[in-house]
Amino acid sequence: MPDWLSVTLLSLYNVMHTSEPLFFIVSGFILANFTAQKMEHIDLGSGTSMFLRRLARLLPAYYLALMATVVLDMYSARVHKSESDGILHWASQATLSQSLVPLESCTPGPWFPFDGNGIGWFTSAIVVLSLCFIPIFNVICNFHLAAAGLWLILFASLRSLCVQFAPSYASLIHVYAPWHLFPFVMGMLCSQLCRKAHSIMGWFHWGLVLDGVFAAWVAGSFFWAPKAAWTRAHQRFHMVWLCADCLLCIAAYGVALSTEMVKDKPLLTRMYHRGIMGNVMSNSVLTYWADNSFAAYILQNVVFRGLEYTWRYS
Repeated sequence: MPDWLSVTLLSLYNVMHTSEPLFFIVSGFILANFTAQKMEHIDLGSGTSMFLRRLARLLPAYYLALMATVVLDMYSARVHKSESDGILHWASQATLSQSLVPLESCTPGPWFPFDGNGIGWFTSAIVVLSLCFIPIFNVICNFHLAAAGLWLILFASLRSLCVQFAPSYASLIHVYAPWHLFPFVMGMLCSQLCRKAHSIMGWFHWGLVLDGVFAAWVAGSFFWAPKAAWTRAHQRFHMVWLCADCLLCIAAYGVALSTEMVKDKPLLTRMYHRGIMGNVMSNSVLTYWADNSFAAYILQNVVFRGLEYTWRYS
């Protein structure tokens, strides 16, 4: 492909890696906020049913994609005489344990071949973190505003401190679920902050904050991303990056929470209240695809691999 297209695609790829903590922050935030609306404490029975519902939502598309990848690999091995990836990666992905193996197990690495549906590591990590969610929620739900804020700063500081020593091991911990526990808990703490500062969340100008943080976040991603996700700049400003992720999540929640206040206002007032990004993200086309985004994410590798085999052997 042309050099300019290759550089652009590489930059976008690195932006996705840079934004990775945001996905786990949002996941922890939404799960904690949704749970807090129904209960203040999770007992064994409700925790078990919650976890099973989580599996019922995640696993059908996950195993469909994994089975389709098996079929494609068998077709490639038998018809096109390509090399087999072996058994270990299938067993690891079938048991959702790939995010607990502290090795480069998402893509082929120096330890053992491991390909399969590599992006399934994210599902594995979410399942592992969902198991951790219940005891952590029972602790965090008792935090006052100051305690939630202090713990949020502590977790962001610990994650940033780890990043200073992580570049040598970036390929190892990228798929490691405990590494992503930091942003996941940070999202839960952000949710607790929003619940304890309910009056502040009704502020009319959260849309402006959302636009400003999102613009700075995207600009920062494209400024650092071409140099890869683990640059010195990324290390140095990792704390700022995490704070921006948290503020982005809180601002979006503030816009959604206070929308009820302006539902009878003129159209321009409602649009100003949501801001540019609030209006974009509430568009019916995007919200429709958002409901199906996980299935699209987990199945993409099947489509890409099918196209790759077709292109390579046609």
